[in-house]
Amino acid sequence: MSYDKFLVALKKNPVIGVLRAPNKELALEAISACCNVGFDQIEITFSTPDTVKVLDEARHKFPQAFFGVGTVLVPDQILAAHDYGAKFYVSPHADAHLIELALEKRLAYIPGGNT
Repeated sequence: MSYDKFLVALKKNPVIGVLRAPNKELALEAISACCNVGFDQIEITFSTPDTVKVLDEARHKFPQAFFGVGTVLVPDQILAAHDYGAKFYVSPHADAHLIELALEKRLAYIPGGNT
């Protein structure tokens, strides 16, 4: 998703839930609970085990939802999450390699984001 589309989505609903879970099963349960009540803008942190698998399953179960990833530390995490349908990317720091990749691919990337 481009940064422009990301901003449009945020204008509609400026709240994004940040999910940190100890395992894949609890992550998917939490996502289901959120999406079932209409809270469907969710960042899945890379501190959650099997992040891209959680992202992939959640995206297929809730296609109307807006999923991204957080705690992005290296470019490979962006590439993996992009392959599994992430719409946005958040890192806890500003990193030149991450910024360059996001600009090159026109991705919605938020450097230095924290919760």
